[in-house]
Amino acid sequence: MYAVVRGWGAGHRESAPDADPHTDSGFLGDAVLGPLMVRAAGKVDRAYVPYQAAFGGVNGGAAVPYSESVTGGIERTRHMVRDEATRCPNTDFAIVGYSQGSHVASMFVQEVGQGHGLIPAEKVAGAALFADPTRNPNAPLFPGNLYGRPAIGVKIYSLSDLLTG
Repeated sequence: MYAVVRGWGAGHRESAPDADPHTDSGFLGDAVLGPLMVRAAGKVDRAYVPYQAAFGGVNGGAAVPYSESVTGGIERTRHMVRDEATRCPNTDFAIVGYSQGSHVASMFVQEVGQGHGLIPAEKVAGAALFADPTRNPNAPLFPGNLYGRPAIGVKIYSLSDLLTG
């Protein structure tokens, strides 16, 4: 599995256009993917999408408007996914984002899910959006089935299976 990750939001070094795509840092690197890379060494890889995360100059970021920044992030994500899918056609992807990066990840996953993406929806193994600005403000805190029973016809996979298997 290959995790394509959109990290931090506007003004953070982790989201600079020249940031190293394979350096774990910030929330996603320290708390999510860094530990996963250690526990599942050889089973997963990841790349952080470097793009100009900005909010029109707020928080010390570039003066690029937010919408332009998100569009640039989506383009870079498409490019990286296309390149990896071409290099390794059997790859499944996990799309992960935090803050503005989750906006980018959300838009990318939506276009794939609607059949307009560069990869078929079946190649997306999962998506995780942290602090997502596209989240419906009326969504419950814990969406989905609270009792752990899958819907009919849905197979549930545990991350621990990946780590131990």
